[in-house]
Amino acid sequence: FCSWNKALERFASHEKSSLHRAAAQSISAALRGENVCSLLSASKVHKMQQARVSLCKIISSLQYLAAQRMPFHGHTDENSNFVQLLRVCAEDVPELKDWLRRTKYKWISHEIINEILTLMSHEVLNKLCSSVRDAIYYALIMDETTDVTLAFGGGGYETPLTNAQTLFIVLKGVLLQFNFDIRNCHGQCYDGASNVSGVLSGLRRVKAEEPRAVYVHCTAHSLNLVVQDVINFLTMISELIICIRNSPKKTCMLLCPFCPTRWCLCVTSLRSVDSNYATLLKFLDEIGNSDITNTGAKAHRFLTQLQKFNTFFTLQLLVSI
Repeated sequence: FCSWNKALERFASHEKSSLHRAAAQSISAALRGENVCSLLSASKVHKMQQARVSLCKIISSLQYLAAQRMPFHGHTDENSNFVQLLRVCAEDVPELKDWLRRTKYKWISHEIINEILTLMSHEVLNKLCSSVRDAIYYALIMDETTDVTLAFGGGGYETPLTNAQTLFIVLKGVLLQFNFDIRNCHGQCYDGASNVSGVLSGLRRVKAEEPRAVYVHCTAHSLNLVVQDVINFLTMISELIICIRNSPKKTCMLLCPFCPTRWCLCVTSLRSVDSNYATLLKFLDEIGNSDITNTGAKAHRFLTQLQKFNTFFTLQLLVSI
């Protein structure tokens, strides 16, 4: 525009144009908080409402499957739990039923599902972290998993190395990410690995920055080790009883069959082994020295196990429970 001597005339004519009126109406509607699309088309409003209802049902279905720890996908998308659940919900929600009939933009692709689940996980983490910050003081617990190098209370994190220095850097980064003050850390719990439980070369160096961060060996890890030892012990006792009962050279020992599912019967078997312990030692020693076949090798192996203090102690412990 160059003819500024005719500017007032041009401005007056522009105010009467359709473009100016449409722009003015759009700005006025935006200032009032109204959606421009809703003013232009009633069908657009209906589509927006349908999309909103459908999105809410999609999110609630994902939330249900995640809370129940059920898989979302199947061998095919049509047979997946997520799609089948949406079809069940669509029987009571006409908007969702019409939405699923669309050929595109249905918001149920793998990428959209992962994005919604990520947003949900962030919301859960934010609420958990908020409750921790409200409590002021907190404790640390970390362990490694098979799919992620490091598992922390706030999620899983991959690390290039698993040495103490790398884990310590990751730990401080996580605390900074969730806005946790390390001075409020009053406890730390790891397993017995040296890279985490070591005083000087492990993660227990947190105590150097916060002396009140008391280290406690992970009781869940300790319980897991105990359970594994008990399972190995019961397996050995079961094999011993089967071997003795099938032996043609067994004496007057009465060993009750071992039941792997009912504890009351397991106790009966253990008590029969306990009452015949000395006889078992003598019997297995004779078989191991006289029989050069596989039976003698088994007897020698069982004899070695029964002569260990851990075996006798575990037997007495389980019998007294």
